[in-house]
Amino acid sequence: MVVARPALAMAAVLLLCAGRGAALHLCTDRLFNDTQGRHDDGLPHLTPTEEATWMALLPRRLRGGGGARARAEFDWLALYRRLTRGTGRPPAPGELLSPAPLHDVRLDAAGSSMYWRAQQTNLEYLLYLDPDRLTWTFRRQAGLPAVGDPYGGWEAPGGQLRGHFAGHYLSASAHMWASTRNATLGDRMARVVDALHCCQKKMGTGYLAAHPDAMFDAYEQLDEAWSPYYTAHKVMRAI
Repeated sequence: MVVARPALAMAAVLLLCAGRGAALHLCTDRLFNDTQGRHDDGLPHLTPTEEATWMALLPRRLRGGGGARARAEFDWLALYRRLTRGTGRPPAPGELLSPAPLHDVRLDAAGSSMYWRAQQTNLEYLLYLDPDRLTWTFRRQAGLPAVGDPYGGWEAPGGQLRGHFAGHYLSASAHMWASTRNATLGDRMARVVDALHCCQKKMGTGYLAAHPDAMFDAYEQLDEAWSPYYTAHKVMRAI
């Protein structure tokens, strides 16, 4: 089963058709001039080349015939429209693309495909990160003892985006754990969640961030405050 969103599906189709690059611009001017940049339903194009590009992708062996059913199967324009605007009706079971939980999808390590190697690279990086360093600024903000040294860069204790990377880490780890069920990663992810829970409990107000809530006030008053809402969203989205 394939897991894909429309944008990902579009990317997959583009990859399949990459070899037809020379043909992509053949119908552009003709179609745009005929339609004045508008679909049959009156909706405007995002760019004047979109539908011309998909029309040009019809396999050459079907352009002169092959039957309506065969042509419909390879009608890239229809596929493009279904991906971007839908058909106006619920898709039939198994039609086009069907979602599947990450828990049900595994990459085969046999042959060490590029996708499996990429997944292992991501897993190794996530295992490299230290839960104590990821939560250092949260602990300091909550008045708890901080273990080890904090990360630098945007996560530095004086940085205005501090704490946001913990959110990215939890999101990435959750997806990776669902895809691999790596026990070590699951334990480390739980350690980060437990540490954040301790910080929130210590502050006693429900607030959870690596920076004081005064940063939100500064942002609202157009004072120097980079992006406290973005930072909070990363953590909330991850949890």
